[in-house]
Amino acid sequence: AQGHGNLFVLRRPYDEKTKRFKTEIPVAAVREMNAFFENTPAEDKLPRIAIIDCMDDMNRNAENALLKTLEEPPKDALILLLANSPGRLLPTIRSRCMLMQLRPVPEAEILPWLGAHIDTAPNVIDAAVKLSRGGPGKALALAQNADEVLGPLTRFLSSLNRGDSSFDQTMAGRLSLKDQAASRALFWDCLQDILKSQALFSVTGEWTGAFKPLPVSKPAEHWMGLWAKMGEWQRVEDAINMDKKTVMLTALSELRAA
Repeated sequence: AQGHGNLFVLRRPYDEKTKRFKTEIPVAAVREMNAFFENTPAEDKLPRIAIIDCMDDMNRNAENALLKTLEEPPKDALILLLANSPGRLLPTIRSRCMLMQLRPVPEAEILPWLGAHIDTAPNVIDAAVKLSRGGPGKALALAQNADEVLGPLTRFLSSLNRGDSSFDQTMAGRLSLKDQAASRALFWDCLQDILKSQALFSVTGEWTGAFKPLPVSKPAEHWMGLWAKMGEWQRVEDAINMDKKTVMLTALSELRAA
């Protein structure tokens, strides 16, 4: 909840004028983090922790400002740098960090853990685990939001070969509500994961994804093209703050027509 006085989370800042998040982490944000370490800690018996989420969003000036902090680290401090592409960081930054690989948790380990944390149907737990990408927290979120994500997704996918788009309006409208932001993000991720599984299935004949193979026979290139398009639509929605219902309806219509 970011309510602890000894914690600082550095992310892309929100621009009140444009009503959207900035496209990168600027140097001013790093200076705010540096000021956090210079001030008296809220609890002097505990270390101060900064989490940078993530380094991929940091511009070069911000990286240089961070490098100065890493060269002379604050006392009793821990700085966690999250990076999807560590190789793109400045060599001088990488050399001052200890690398920790965060790998997906095997499904066989998530399955019993999730079953112990939530009381729901076995098929919901199984689908949540397969769509979790090895993340226990994501599996739990999917199981908790089954009625908003997994149920509508199942209905949509099973209707692809029938050309019935009447459900799309209702589903897109609900997922576009302000209180459904988490469910909408999960829906986008699950849709892309299923398309990727379908591409593998069309090549290997082995289905490892959630639910069942889609009732449409197409080559792998077709499904990977749709996977890329769905990812692009999601990025467009986040980047320029487009009307969320319109974006989702456009993406679903494109998926039906392809």
